[in-house]
Amino acid sequence: DVVHDWWVPSLGPKIDAIPGQTTTTWFEANEPGTYHGQCAEFCGVGHSTMAITVKVVSAAEWESFAGGLK
Repeated sequence: DVVHDWWVPSLGPKIDAIPGQTTTTWFEANEPGTYHGQCAEFCGVGHSTMAITVKVVSAAEWESFAGGLK
């Protein structure tokens, strides 16, 4: 594949996704909500469709969800 550069402007810096490498990052959102971003590095013909959506929820809502995964 190619290098992608994921970016959700409201949540912080860009993070590269490099083929064959594990990449991690973290952020702290100040408010619950839905945040949108996209690949910020031209990655080929599908670049314009490389969208990302991050849903930030309250701690209680997260615990309810995560508890159901066990």
